[in-house]
Amino acid sequence: MNKKLKVPCLFLDRDGVINIDYGYVHTKEETVYKENLSILLEIAKKKQIMILIITNQSGIARGFFSEEVFVKYMNWLKEDLLKKFGNTFDDYFFCPHHEEAKVTKYKQKCKCRKPKPGLFQIAEKKYNIDLKKSIMIGDNFSDMEAAKKAEVKFRFLLTNKELNCSYITKRINTFNDPTLLKILSNINK
Repeated sequence: MNKKLKVPCLFLDRDGVINIDYGYVHTKEETVYKENLSILLEIAKKKQIMILIITNQSGIARGFFSEEVFVKYMNWLKEDLLKKFGNTFDDYFFCPHHEEAKVTKYKQKCKCRKPKPGLFQIAEKKYNIDLKKSIMIGDNFSDMEAAKKAEVKFRFLLTNKELNCSYITKRINTFNDPTLLKILSNINK
């Protein structure tokens, strides 16, 4: 029996990791990329590591913007990253739900909203991801908790704050962090 080879992945939260989080970012005018993002994208692509965005988007449930507007924005984001940095993400997975939603169809307690691991599990199945050779970079504890529940091996919390969290690999404040870059560069070995 010949099983399809599992692939490592760099999972990224969107707001606060790819772009500065101004709250419910959904237009190109609001988009400002995080410093040194290009380095991260370049190394991942050189090492043939899949890049996936895993993001909660409660702005959809709250009625700030529609799912269609979000998808259009993500298509623009993918192209803009490629144009600006020469690299971009492969795909994205998002949760539009919230228990206190104003838009009725999104008002639910789902399995995909971080800190639940649902989005990681969907991505793992779709792309045959090796979670034991994968990395998550997020800016909230919910990102780290979801990645831990999904059994993503390396979990980096991007923040300038001094925070303690037992389920992170390391707290970082830049994508130039030596530990992150070493793991990313050697993940396929």
